[in-house]
Amino acid sequence: MAGGDDRARALATRLRVPYRAEPNADDRLVLACRPAHLSIRWTRAGAPGPVAVDFAALAPRAKHPLGRNEPLARAVGVGRGTQTVVDANAGLGRDAFVLACCGVEIWALERHAVVYELLRDGWERLQLEPTLAARVADRLTVEPADARDWLARVDEATRPDAVCLDPMLGTHDSSALVKKEMQLFRELLGADPDAAELLAIARRAARRRVAVKRPLRAPPIAADVDAVVRSRRVRWDIYLA
Repeated sequence: MAGGDDRARALATRLRVPYRAEPNADDRLVLACRPAHLSIRWTRAGAPGPVAVDFAALAPRAKHPLGRNEPLARAVGVGRGTQTVVDANAGLGRDAFVLACCGVEIWALERHAVVYELLRDGWERLQLEPTLAARVADRLTVEPADARDWLARVDEATRPDAVCLDPMLGTHDSSALVKKEMQLFRELLGADPDAAELLAIARRAARRRVAVKRPLRAPPIAADVDAVVRSRRVRWDIYLA
């Protein structure tokens, strides 16, 4: 971990990772604790730049609330009765932010401790943007949780209207930013072998539907897809409750 301050030391203790004021050259990934933000980056030569959560960079989406034609909004049923959504693979929180902009209440769940710390850091900095926070933050909750356990515990009173899953964590997008983030996730998290199990649990928990983001040409996780919402780069497979 880089960053010689009390925050960095406390974070290293909480995550149970080594603290070093300066990273070794052979480190593959380091968590950098800076005054402005928390980020994760590579130290090897030629590596891409740091990855951080910056909701303020998505501010234009909050200024111009998204409508029913946004693929993600259509996929989870915005305008069709969906008011509460669980993002079961929150990652860096983009989908959760979009849904908060759409006016739904969203729980962003992330089970990997380091990724959650990035997400929480972005959420805390969101509170420092009064206009943006007033439009989004009160509808966005981030939690360090394994979605399988979280969804298995819901009861009739706490069931979300919809659950969205992104088990591929960005492999469907060709942009340079997402390629960099995908490289991070692959090194940090490895493969995601739990997608089918998570989908089955999500289908039992959701009151209305489950939306699963997939690359356009990838097979569905479960064959009994009820509907599909497509965009230029991805599709959403819809499983109705």
